[in-house]
Amino acid sequence: MLLWAGCAPLGQSAPAPSAGAAEVGQEWQPVADPAALGYSRAGLDSALAMAQGMKTSALLVAVGGRTLLEYGDVRDTSYIASARKSVLSMLYGKYVENGTIRLDETLAQIGIDDRGGLLPLERTATVEDLLGARSGVYHPASNPGDALEMAPARGTQKPGTYNLYSNWDFNALGTIFEVRTGRGIYDAFESDIARPIGLQDFHREVHSRQGDSTKSIHPAYHFVLSTRDMARLGQLMLQNGRWGGRQVIPESWVRRSTRMVTPPAEMNPPGLRAQSLRDGVGYGFLWWTRVRPDTTDAFHGSYAAQGAFGQYIWVIPRLDMVIAHKVVVRGSPTAEQNVSQAQFEALVRSIVSARCEAVAAGAAPSRPASPRRGGQPAACHFAVPPFTAQWGPAPPDWRVAAGAVPAVFFAGDYEMAPGRVFKVTVENGILMGEPAGGARQPLVHVSGVTFGLGRADAPVTLTFTLAANPPAPAVVMGENGTERTLPRVGGGR
Repeated sequence: MLLWAGCAPLGQSAPAPSAGAAEVGQEWQPVADPAALGYSRAGLDSALAMAQGMKTSALLVAVGGRTLLEYGDVRDTSYIASARKSVLSMLYGKYVENGTIRLDETLAQIGIDDRGGLLPLERTATVEDLLGARSGVYHPASNPGDALEMAPARGTQKPGTYNLYSNWDFNALGTIFEVRTGRGIYDAFESDIARPIGLQDFHREVHSRQGDSTKSIHPAYHFVLSTRDMARLGQLMLQNGRWGGRQVIPESWVRRSTRMVTPPAEMNPPGLRAQSLRDGVGYGFLWWTRVRPDTTDAFHGSYAAQGAFGQYIWVIPRLDMVIAHKVVVRGSPTAEQNVSQAQFEALVRSIVSARCEAVAAGAAPSRPASPRRGGQPAACHFAVPPFTAQWGPAPPDWRVAAGAVPAVFFAGDYEMAPGRVFKVTVENGILMGEPAGGARQPLVHVSGVTFGLGRADAPVTLTFTLAANPPAPAVVMGENGTERTLPRVGGGR
C-alpha cells in the first residue's frame, strides 16, 4: 500500500490539527490536503519512492494528528527491538509522579542484585542513573544488542558520571518497575496506556519477559507492536501525554524524560561519540534526543525511540510531526533485513524537504502546520550535514590531490596470516573491524590515525597509513608491542 492523503468529501470540513485528530475515532484519518500544510505532493512521492527502495516494511507519518504518509501494512505487529526502552520510560511517568518510584533510590535500597553479586560501588547507582544509561554497572545482561563489550572495567566508573548504552541498565529498570509498583510491565502498559489511547493491535497474551537467566536474573521486556500503534505512542508524547481530555502520562515527565541528560560530547564509546557529535544526538531517560547548534533547525528538540533493524518512533515537535517506521523481523534476522539509522534519517530529511521545498517555492500553507506554536509556521530550515565517514572526534587532515581521504577509502580485507584476514568496513560513518575468528565491532579512536580494538587501551591497535604514487591504503597492526603491515588482499575501493 502506498498513498498520500486523499481529499475530504465536499461540504465536509476537516477538523483543525489542534483538535487531536488521532483521538476522534479508532482509525487514523488522512490529511485532507497536504498542500494546505505546505507539503508538495511531488516531494511526498519522492520520499515514498525512497521508502520503497529500502527494506522498509511500513511507514506512517502524522502531522497534527492526521496521516500525511502511509506505506506498507501499518497493522502488522512485530518485534520493535530497543524501541521498547522508550515505552518503559513512558510507563515510569505516572509512578514517579505519585511517588511509587523514587529516582534517587539506589539499587541497594531497592534490593537489586544479580548473578555473582554487584560490586558495592555499583549498588550505589540510582534509578535516575539507570534511566540515563549512566549507572556505572557493567554486569553482563541477559540479552545482547548494547555496548557492554566496550565498557570500562567494573568498579572503575562512579554511577552517574559515565554514559554507556547497556542492556543491564534497561532490563534492571524493568525489574525495578515491577518490584516498586507490584505490577507486571505488560499489564501496566495495557491498562495505563494501550487502552486509554486506543491501541488497535496490542495483544497482551503474546508478551512475556525473556532472556538468558544464566547471565542475569533481569530479563528483557520485548514489545510486539504495529506501526500505527507505534505512531499513536509518538502522538501521545507529542501531545505532552494528554489524550482525549485525559492526562495519560504526566506532562512534566514527558518534558523531563525527553530532555537531554547526556550531550553528544559525552556519549560512549568514542566511535558513537563521533557520530553523535556529527548528528547532534544525545540521550535522555530512555529516549534518544536531538539538539542542533542552529536553533532554527526543524529537528531541534526532537526525540526518538529506536531499535535494531529499523524500528523507529521519531517525534518532531517543531513540525507537529510523528514518524513511525518498521522493518518486520521474524525468526533469525539477517543483515539484509535492515534500514540503518543513516538510511532512516535520509528518509526523514526527504519527508521534511517535501514541506521545506514547497514553502521555499512560495507555496505558503493556508493554515499553520502546528497551532501549538501559537499560529507561527513551522521552521523549515534543517542544518543536518551530509552523511560522511568520520574518524572519531577530530578527523585527520589527510589530503590526496585536492580532496580529503574518506574513511571508506580504507574499507577492505587485510591479511593477518595466510588464510586469515582482517575486514575493515564503514557502517553509518563509523569504522568497523572484524578480525578472523572474531566479532565485528567499532574501532575506537586513540589518536591521530590510530585505532584500538574494543578499547582505546587495548593491546591490539591499528594504524592507517597512505602510500603515495599512486595513493594506496595500508594498515599496520600493533599487538603487544610488535608491529607488522597487513597487506591488502581485496574487498576495497
